[in-house]
Amino acid sequence: MRASDATCNSRMRTGDSVGIATYRNRINGNLPEGLSPEATAAASDSIDGALAAAANLPDALGEQLVSAAQAAFSGGLNMAAVVSAVVAGLAAIIVATRLHHVRPAGEAQQPAQEAHAS
Repeated sequence: MRASDATCNSRMRTGDSVGIATYRNRINGNLPEGLSPEATAAASDSIDGALAAAANLPDALGEQLVSAAQAAFSGGLNMAAVVSAVVAGLAAIIVATRLHHVRPAGEAQQPAQEAHAS
């Protein structure tokens, strides 16, 4: 695995973790009253669980749960995007300030190729 692949993979996992944590925090604070413990657990676990639980609830309660889950998911997605952008920005700054003296691999070979062509 290349270092760039590992960095990208780490960034994706960080974004996923932040998104999941944000979803769970937001959904737990906005669950409608009257949910069974099973529906609460399913909704707290994931948006898929919330939508599946909402399908088995009375119309008004199900709609409230879907609305809360969608808002929590959007909040989690937005937070993950912000965190990922900050991490990518910091990585770019580190690369620009710490690796500016490193030449690209193709640059080192060009003078030798030009001498051969002459």
